[in-house]
Amino acid sequence: MIEISSIADDLTKFEQIVAWCTTHPDEVPFAMKILMGGGSRQP
Repeated sequence: MIEISSIADDLTKFEQIVAWCTTHPDEVPFAMKILMGGGSRQP
């Protein structure tokens, strides 16, 4: 996911995210949390 998030082209990034999600369906919620900036913040 980190490699994908560093891709500059939005279309390529989207295509890579879709491909990753289809191969790692159990990790999608965790990845979305990280991509949206919700990493490991403390409340």
